[in-house]
Amino acid sequence: MCGVAAYFDREFMSRSPTCHSRKAPSDLVAIHEGLEAYALDHDGTYPATLAALVTPDEQGHSYLDQSRLPRDPWNREYVFVPGNPPDVLTYGRDGVQGGTGEDADNDCLTIANRR
Repeated sequence: MCGVAAYFDREFMSRSPTCHSRKAPSDLVAIHEGLEAYALDHDGTYPATLAALVTPDEQGHSYLDQSRLPRDPWNREYVFVPGNPPDVLTYGRDGVQGGTGEDADNDCLTIANRR
């Protein structure tokens, strides 16, 4: 049942312009948690790309509960910034760095630090 609710919530938010501001943070938190779990399993080393989070291991498990990476609310790939820790971000509706409102950038490290 939770899977159905999560799917509905994700589908609803991706289609509703008023929900864009909630989809990106939700995706970024999930990606951040996947990156942290990956690092725990790999002696503190983060993946070189986000694709590692959706690539199943020998037992069929992956670090995100989906078969492909989520896209931002404006249907663009999230930007991966390698590092220790890495960051993942979206440049908002306009796709340009900076901005306010729906044009504002969101990144996983800022969101994770607010939690």
